[in-house]
Amino acid sequence: MKLILLLSICFFLEINAGYSQSGSVFCMGNGDYCVYEEGVNVIQVFGPPYSSASPFKVTLLNSDVRVVTQRKQGTAVYIHTLYRQDRKIGTITDFVSSCSPCFCRMTDLTEPVSFSLNVSDPADWQYKMILTDKYAVRKEDYKVNNGLVVTALPGVYVYHTYPSPFETNHQIFVKGAAELTSKEDQEKVYDLRFGKGKGLFYLIGGPSYQDLNSHVEEVLKQKPENLLNRTIADWHTFSGTRSQFDKLISNQNANKTELLKAVDDVSVLLKTQQGREGGVLAGHYYHLAYVRDEYGVSRALLALGYVEQARKILQFYYDLWRQYGHISNAQAIGVPGIFHRHENDEVEITGYILIQAFDYFGKTKNQKFIKEMMPFLEWCWEAQKKNLVDNMLPFNGDETYIAGGMIPRKVLNDGSSEATLLFIEGGRKFISFIERLKCKDREWILKNKGILDTTVEHYRENFMRDGKLLVNNPRRAVLCNYPETRYGVCLYPGHGGYQGLLNHYKGYMYFCQECSQKPTNQIKLEEPEEFFLPSSYLMPIYIGSTLFSKDEKEGMLKELIKLYQKTGKITINQQDERLLGYDYGLFLYALTEFNHPLAGEIYRKMMDLRDGSGAWVEYYNGKEPSGCRYRPWESGINIEAAIHYVGRH
Repeated sequence: MKLILLLSICFFLEINAGYSQSGSVFCMGNGDYCVYEEGVNVIQVFGPPYSSASPFKVTLLNSDVRVVTQRKQGTAVYIHTLYRQDRKIGTITDFVSSCSPCFCRMTDLTEPVSFSLNVSDPADWQYKMILTDKYAVRKEDYKVNNGLVVTALPGVYVYHTYPSPFETNHQIFVKGAAELTSKEDQEKVYDLRFGKGKGLFYLIGGPSYQDLNSHVEEVLKQKPENLLNRTIADWHTFSGTRSQFDKLISNQNANKTELLKAVDDVSVLLKTQQGREGGVLAGHYYHLAYVRDEYGVSRALLALGYVEQARKILQFYYDLWRQYGHISNAQAIGVPGIFHRHENDEVEITGYILIQAFDYFGKTKNQKFIKEMMPFLEWCWEAQKKNLVDNMLPFNGDETYIAGGMIPRKVLNDGSSEATLLFIEGGRKFISFIERLKCKDREWILKNKGILDTTVEHYRENFMRDGKLLVNNPRRAVLCNYPETRYGVCLYPGHGGYQGLLNHYKGYMYFCQECSQKPTNQIKLEEPEEFFLPSSYLMPIYIGSTLFSKDEKEGMLKELIKLYQKTGKITINQQDERLLGYDYGLFLYALTEFNHPLAGEIYRKMMDLRDGSGAWVEYYNGKEPSGCRYRPWESGINIEAAIHYVGRH
């Protein structure tokens, strides 16, 4: 009886036909196969594995049809109810099977609707995509109407300019009241029509053709209703393992119902985007696992009670490090050897990994797992040590305020207060663990504690000015050595953007291969500057920094409160309406730590920013969402802050 009640509860999201930048995006995924939708429109399909090329878009053509999308509570099963002139014309049920790399669409309509199926949209796929009307099984055996196989050859870009080393295959099938026909006037565009009655549309992944054969048979041997019921049951098993917030929060708490819905929304968001290997996609734009993003995700998973999913993230990095000997700013999920490298990848992200590992240890006391990872954690520590100059670490080029445009890229080799703080806090936990378990000899411990103590001793001198915490210190850039080449963003005037391997010009400037051949006589280095961002005060509180006393952290928070109460903003540039998607989350977490009455107002503002899928996004211009949707990092930080706040109120 309880199960029937749960399945009847749905969360609503109303979206009109057509995909728009401002729409709410959501994900269905099982670790192997991943589908992003906006309403009833399929906008991306990945897998297996998760980091792969997306060959499909499925778009509703009937402009007179209104769609109301509902998600079954505790699952990633979506019910689309279709209306024409306020007359209900049926439902479409979408889900990714929990046991096969398969997306299934089940239709039950009283009037026909039509979709456009677009294959191979990017121009660079023109000679790397093969479409055939062959089938991985005899279609007559399974009463299949028609379909096709789509093969992406090796070399198709997984993300940016990173080519896949192997081919991937997808099988499309339609059954029942569904037909797929090619358009004579448009290559690789198909009409997908669902008629009156019940229809089926399958997308099934390989990646190899041999894999595809077995996956297709596995799917078609089952009734779609059984596939759906198994998926719902597996989702409820997953949802049942999280912390029971309904019991932990008083029924008198006015925020209880809202929080429970947000917890469910974000739980599904995180689970659907975590690949089988453990890495979590960074949202619908970014088809890789980014280290900083995984830290916020891990924090959220631990707060939600999903300790095994948090462990899998660490296992993902450990497995990659054992195979390749390094970790970069971001790495592909399930595709060997693809690393998205950026400036100074040995710092900041490595600090996050150390803190993440000991956050997990603090929650689980899984000493065996941390000991197993010790060679990797030691590499994370040593990689940072190599970059210490005048007791400061530089910025990582894609994991800081730099990527969001809040400070210029010229500061990349300056001292970074945040990267150095992560080094200190992660190092303290790392060395303490080693000392307690006697993993290293006394000489190693004394030497490394000395390096840590010296960094701590000079931190305030390096990064505090008139009682305020600086973001950067230009002195490090004067003293450091610049490598001849590095990966990152071209700084030739007028170019910019990520360009891969760069050549050193002078000072902080690096140019791509093309721009290195251009005239440089008019190019001058900008003068160094010190930058102050009020929101940087929140990181010491968020990571539980031991470098600052409670009074010092409260003093920093009061500076930010003063700014907010005066301007209504927490950014120093009051003309800029841009808000990072996690700014309110960090602010709320800090306010809750100090039981400040402003927490209630910030909680309300933060919760009101959620889109129709219950997610937070990358940026906001005022209240308008901007950038990547369905973001694990921002959503993870914010849901942890919400849990923290409601649990105390």
